[in-house]
Formats: sequence, C-alpha cells, structure tokens
Amino acid sequence: MIKPQIFIPVDLGVEMIKKPRYLMKPSAKKNRVGSNGVRLRGNWSLTYQEYIISFWITHKNIYTQIKFDPTLQLVLESQIVQTKLIEKVHRFPQSFAPVENVFMSWVQLTLISQSEVILNYIKSIEDPFTSHTFMSTQFQIQPYGLKIDPPEISWDEIKIIQFWSTYMCVFLKMQKLGETPSLERSIGKLVKFNYKETSNIMRKFLIHIDEYSINQKVPVLAQFLQYFSELTEHKAQCEFALGVLSEFHKECTLNQNL
Repeated sequence: MIKPQIFIPVDLGVEMIKKPRYLMKPSAKKNRVGSNGVRLRGNWSLTYQEYIISFWITHKNIYTQIKFDPTLQLVLESQIVQTKLIEKVHRFPQSFAPVENVFMSWVQLTLISQSEVILNYIKSIEDPFTSHTFMSTQFQIQPYGLKIDPPEISWDEIKIIQFWSTYMCVFLKMQKLGETPSLERSIGKLVKFNYKETSNIMRKFLIHIDEYSINQKVPVLAQFLQYFSELTEHKAQCEFALGVLSEFHKECTLNQNL
C-alpha cells in the first residue's frame, strides 16, 4: 500500500530552518541585495526576500536608521517574517487535519527558532541608547499586530516584547493579529508587574490550551486572562484580570446589540 505524501509549502519558510537541498532555490542561499540597494541580513527564502525588500523600500526611514546595525536589522527581519508567517497560518485551510497538524508543528518550530534571534538580542542590551533605538523600531514596525506605545527608555517596555517573542505561538490561536488590543495591553501590564509569574502561567496555558479552550469563539487572550486569574498567587493581579475580562465581555455584548 502506497502511503499518501504530505507536502508543506516551503516558500512559507526560511533558510534558517534546514530543508533538503532540492527544496532550496539557488537564489535563496545568499543574502540578497535589491535593485534599490537594500541588503538583507537573514538567509530567507526567495518569497520572503522579495517581501522584506519591499518592506524596507516602503519603510525607508527605518531601514536608513538600522542598515549599519546588522544584528538589529536581522532582529527586525525576523519579526517581519514571523508576522507574515502567522498571517498565512490564519488563512490556511482548516479542513485537512493531517496536513494541518504537520504544517502547524513545522510553523511552531520555525517561529521558536526565529524568536531565539530576537531574545538573544534583547539579552544583549546594556545601555539606554540601544534600548531606545530598539523600542523606537518596535513602535514603527508594530510586530505581530502589537499596539506599542511611543518609545520609552524603560526595561519594562522591552520586557513586553520579550514576553510576546517568547510565547509567539499564542498568536497562532488568534483569528487575526491585533484582534483584542485592550486584552493585549492588559497582559502587558501583568508582565510589567511580575514577568516571571505571567510568563510561567502563559507557558502552562500554551501546553494545556487545547483542553482548556472549551469555547473556541472566545478570543485566546480572554481565555488566557481567565486561566491567569485561576493560577496567579496575587490577589490584586487576579482582581485586575477579572476586571479586564468583565469590561471586555460588557463591550462585546454592547457591540452585539448595536
């Protein structure tokens, strides 16, 4: 009996994740310099090379700011690719379970690998100028659909980027990026208050999300806040999470009645 083959669309990926040589296009093996003089810092697939070059051309002010800092540019390119990949996952057909399972496993590994670049950079930040430059780019790019406030020289603000980069896979559970900005900001406040606890609870949430998520119509960040309220050891944090959820549900009910 011939086993059916499952194909994963390789042009969704990046060369940082090893693929068989016959799947790699020769032009994707080198950093590409576009006709406008844009040089990429990551070994991206041809599809993403074209997309990132187009992004830098459109956002010339950011590219001019960081083109002489290859490490930061690679971080931003990684975020751009992650955001695009998540958006493609949201459009991926949900009707082919075997293909979807293989594809989603591959996507998660890809996102985690790319996040290592970002997290290593954040760990290397040692001075106010570097932190301000980094947060300035985050404000301009708005990775993953995050609503980032104007840059502040604050480690607490960087912690929020660190948190979402670490738990990137939660975005795969959304219907679309930026679907619940008020909840995202509230989780950011929890991160500022206690990064370690919020991080540990998110890690557990992602492990048990499939069994915890009974109502798939409830946004994933609302599910997380409910989960957080049940696990946090701080009464004030629990009350804060429940208060945010209460306001969110009131707003949803109001919008449905309009």
